[in-house]
Amino acid sequence: LAAAVTPAFPPPPPVVANLWIAPPAYTGKPPIYLDMADKDKLLRVPVGSKLAGFVDDVRGRQPPKLAIDGRETEFGTVSKGKFQIEQTIVGGRQIVLQARGDEQARWKLHVIPDLAPTIDFARAIGVDRWSTKIEYIAGDDFGVTGVQLQIRLHGSQLGADMLTDDEEPEVMRIDLPVSGNAKKVTDRFVRDLTSSPWAGMKVTVMLFASDALGQKGRSAVETFLLPERVFNDPTARALIVLRKQLTRNPKGLRLDVADGMRMVHADPKSYRDDPVVMLGLRVGAARLAQNGDKETIVETQKLLDRKSTRLNSSHVSESRM
Repeated sequence: LAAAVTPAFPPPPPVVANLWIAPPAYTGKPPIYLDMADKDKLLRVPVGSKLAGFVDDVRGRQPPKLAIDGRETEFGTVSKGKFQIEQTIVGGRQIVLQARGDEQARWKLHVIPDLAPTIDFARAIGVDRWSTKIEYIAGDDFGVTGVQLQIRLHGSQLGADMLTDDEEPEVMRIDLPVSGNAKKVTDRFVRDLTSSPWAGMKVTVMLFASDALGQKGRSAVETFLLPERVFNDPTARALIVLRKQLTRNPKGLRLDVADGMRMVHADPKSYRDDPVVMLGLRVGAARLAQNGDKETIVETQKLLDRKSTRLNSSHVSESRM
């Protein structure tokens, strides 16, 4: 009798959720789909992953909500009864889906941090007559994207007194090739650095590794003597000495170096009356004596190196004759 007079209301349709977590592309990890039936399933996801998807709830009066450790985010409305969400995961221990005022699903969460890469020298820096060899090992939890070698003059006085406030102390940067997105990189750098204005001088070197997030790891600092070319011509050696003095202390020794260039210029026989060397020394000494800015210092270093190389080459040619 009761069934005859009581209307039969069908149960409301269930909430249907299609949710997934997409790790950052650089991690190489596949998307993780969230099954509402997997209650308290542990989801291991890298930091920066995106949680996205849709919820169908035709009977819901309010948009569903997603809560990560109690921090709620409301779904956006796509159409009647259909909602969507996209949220970046930066932390948390659990995800809860709420709809119709009740908890519909829950998942445990473990966010994997993206640590800064590591890098260090694999062995002592090797030098011979011409080349510099540096072996290193680098690593990152999701892959090394770049390696850079930085060399500075040891004890250089190039700094706040020499450069403007928006510039950093003089540094040589060399980007080293990195293939793919390997989690571990073991490689070596071999190059002739004898053309550097610091050749024959003590330098400090440091390695930097970077990852896809732009995080950087750095190595310890190593110090070594940068190889230099052999100059057999005595005047060429004298010009190299002037270049080193200008490099070590450009502010304090600028005028002394200019005087030294004039002294060499005043003895044409020492450079075999070479008009190119004569003109370069005369103009270079005058510029250096008048101006001590960074551009003039660098140009004078290059000029002294070029004239030394020219004299040394002619000295070798004469010796062979």
